[in-house]
Amino acid sequence: MKMPPKPLKKLLRSASDMFIISISVLVFTLPVLVYSFGGFSAVTVWVNMLTAPVVTPLLVLSGLIVIFSGLPFISYPIMLVVKFIAEYIVLLTEFFAKTK
Repeated sequence: MKMPPKPLKKLLRSASDMFIISISVLVFTLPVLVYSFGGFSAVTVWVNMLTAPVVTPLLVLSGLIVIFSGLPFISYPIMLVVKFIAEYIVLLTEFFAKTK
């Protein structure tokens, strides 16, 4: 059997890593979710896969905003990127919250 091209192989590896991370997060937070909310959504894994890659940049950029808060010409452009990433997360969350 022929191996997939290197870019495709890298993409598949990244997707499988994200799936494993999402499952791990679900397994370790499941007791808290069930206790706090009485259950959990079946789309949790998929939402985590779509949002997890942007959470780290969001946190790093938010920290940079705090560091450069006295310099608005630096912090404001960073804030626009943070706002865009946060809106992406909220949009996905709201969309998947409507699915049952």
